[in-house]
Parts: sequence; structure tokens; C-alpha cells
Amino acid sequence: MPASKKKKYKLQNACSFFVQQVGFFLLVSCFLIFSGFRNDCTIRSGKKHLAAAPAFPDTATKYKAIGDYPVPVGYERVALKEPAFGRYLRNFPLRMDQDTVYLYNGSPKRNQHVHAAILDLPIGKRDLQQCADVVMHLRAAYLYRQKAYDKIRFHLASGKIADYQKYAKGDYSEKKFQQYLVRVYSYANTRSLRKQMTPVNVQNMQVGDAFVQAGQPYGHAMIVVDMAMNKTTGKKAFMLAQGFMPAQDAQLVINPQSAKNSPWYDLDFGNVLITPEWQFDATDLRRFSTD
Repeated sequence: MPASKKKKYKLQNACSFFVQQVGFFLLVSCFLIFSGFRNDCTIRSGKKHLAAAPAFPDTATKYKAIGDYPVPVGYERVALKEPAFGRYLRNFPLRMDQDTVYLYNGSPKRNQHVHAAILDLPIGKRDLQQCADVVMHLRAAYLYRQKAYDKIRFHLASGKIADYQKYAKGDYSEKKFQQYLVRVYSYANTRSLRKQMTPVNVQNMQVGDAFVQAGQPYGHAMIVVDMAMNKTTGKKAFMLAQGFMPAQDAQLVINPQSAKNSPWYDLDFGNVLITPEWQFDATDLRRFSTD
């Protein structure tokens, strides 16, 4: 091959290689940006992630609501005021077909040994309602039911506020409400949710509080859906619900550390809370500012 053609051939190869590298870089960059922008709960390695929990026996009795679950021996449910977000969560209905958690696309979740029950909460047909979204959905649904439209507002990853009353413009139909939620799911994440909520000492936990961790780039969120107290010792226990990534049924989770008391967790868990798919620090507990 003549020298001039060799030089042209090498130049073409070099240009092609450069274009491929730039394309790959842009693709990875877009993925990372999107991951940080969306709700970012996902399985990962590292100290904050716990491997898949061991298989627990299926619950023999099907409960109709979260509050139907029996408390540990010697405990009774803590008193809740009415109306209250906590009471709404305690009375939240459970799906009667509790055996299988499904993803947004109808496929079963790979790990079916995480849940004790499945919340009767619609997830839609898009990969949007993940971990922080479930917390926000439950909160928004409670306020919507109370017609407290002015209190339905969530921080977005951009720093803006998604105000439902401004978005609705007088149209408080279910359809408009669901459209608002899709917007929130699309532009909020664990970081924005954590920023919105107020830190709470774990010993002052209430039903409706949430563990929210904003990682780099991954985080997770789980909500406290019921609490009980030992009548003799004063010790408290709680139950947790979560969504996960990809979008899937909201689940009342097992306690992987205690088959005897599962799905209840001891409030005196120390500095690290171990759940089936994540580990939280005690300092990750947060609360919405208004009821």
C-alpha cells in the first residue's frame, strides 16, 4: 500500500476510535446523571448494602391491613391521634395475594424472600415508583384523602418545589393527582426527600417517620408503618415498608435478624439498622414537618 494511503487509513482508524470513545463517555455520563437524578435505591456492594436475606417461611395467615399483624408477646400498639398520617398507615390495606412481588412491567421480583406482605398500592406501568417515591406516594395519598391540598408539596432534585395546589389549578380529580405524582416521581429522589424532611432522634420515632439515606450515587428510603410498646419494659418495636429499584410493589418487609418477631424490629437496634436489602444509620431517621 502506498505511503499516502497508509497515512489516510491510519487517520480514518484514529478518528473512528476517537468517536467511539467519546460516544461511550457520553453514554456513561448520561447514565450516571440520570441515576443521581432519579430515585436511586438499587442493589450495590459496600457497607450500606446487605446481601439478599435468607428465606423465611411464608406467612400462613393473610392479613387485610398492616394493623392486623399481631404484635410481639407482651406488646401493645402505641396510641395514635385521629386524624393522623400514622393511623392512615396502620390501617393501610394489604393485597390478599401476598405471595409474589411484581415489577412495574409485570415480571416477578428476583428476590421473593424480602416481604412479609404487599401493600395495596398501585405502582403504574413505568419504572418510576421506586423507594423514595413510595414514601412520597403514601404521604401525598394521606393528605389528598384529608383534602389538605395545600400541604402536598415535595422537593425536587433541581431544588424546585412541586406544589400540588399550584399544579392542580383547581382540578383536584384523581386523574390530575396521579399526573402530579408522576411528575414528582420523575424529578425527586432520596437526596431531595432527605433534604425536605427533619432529622429525628430514633428514640423519638413515630409512625410515618422514614429512614432516608442519600448515597453517592445510591440511596434508599423506608417508612415506619406501625409501632408497638412492651407494657412492662417500655421497649418499642416498629414495622417498615419499602419500594425498590426497578419500580415494584410496595412491601412490608421481614426482619432478617429475628425470625421470631419478624416483621417487627426492635427500636433499640443500636447504630445500624439491618433490613433485608439495605443498612441504615440510626441518624438517617427523618420526619415530615406537618401532619
